[in-house]
Amino acid sequence: MERQKKIMNNLWLIARFFLFLSVISPFFLYAQSFNSNLIQGEWQVDRVLINMNTERTTNYQYDDARLVGRSVIIDEKRIASNITGFSVCEIPSFSVKDKTLLSYFSNIMKDTDGSQFGDYSFKQDKLQQVKEINVSCGKGNVANSDTGDNVEFALLSNGMYMNWVDGTFLHLTLIDTDKKISPSFSCSGSLNKTEEAICRDDELSSYDRSVNSAFVNARSEAKKLNDKSVLDKIIKDQKEWIEKRNTCSDNASCIKDRMIERLNEIH
Repeated sequence: MERQKKIMNNLWLIARFFLFLSVISPFFLYAQSFNSNLIQGEWQVDRVLINMNTERTTNYQYDDARLVGRSVIIDEKRIASNITGFSVCEIPSFSVKDKTLLSYFSNIMKDTDGSQFGDYSFKQDKLQQVKEINVSCGKGNVANSDTGDNVEFALLSNGMYMNWVDGTFLHLTLIDTDKKISPSFSCSGSLNKTEEAICRDDELSSYDRSVNSAFVNARSEAKKLNDKSVLDKIIKDQKEWIEKRNTCSDNASCIKDRMIERLNEIH
């Protein structure tokens, strides 16, 4: 009788074990089958989404020029970016779940300020299917999100979302690294050494476009105020900044620093 009880108990334990495997195996197998090549490459921020209905002052603006144009590089060795404050994740690994865009958004925002999906200008429907990609780093982290956890990606058929600080979401597009990025000005004709350096360098060209976009927006806002003194100051400051930038000559690091400074000044 005692032996029979032991056999029954063992059979019950074995049955529970296989039940457990039947529950977790689809997730395990799916995670194993995820092809990280799908997200490897150089991505560029082309949209910045913020809560458009909040009454508080946010760190970033809609399509903020400090973020638009910045790149995120993902490969098997690291995740890195020229976004200010972005930490480097070395030896990344990925786990993935199929979710709706709404579920991805809700999971990220659950511990924040109660923002709703409709407060953001997502172009996709909230029931759009995405692959939510969680990142683990062998060394370092990508932890400049609001919760202090690693950022999470939502892979779409034609792009990818990434959460960022202060309830901000970035939309990224995979770029062709063989395609040259043009600055805001023409690279033909007579150029000074600083302009030549910008034209040679995709990152500097991208920053130049961002600075110009921020300047154009600031000038447009000044015109709406119908205050000539404000408008004149914005134009004067931009001219003075260009003169300061040009003192860098062809020093790429100096030029980049000047551009970042200018973006922060305008914002």
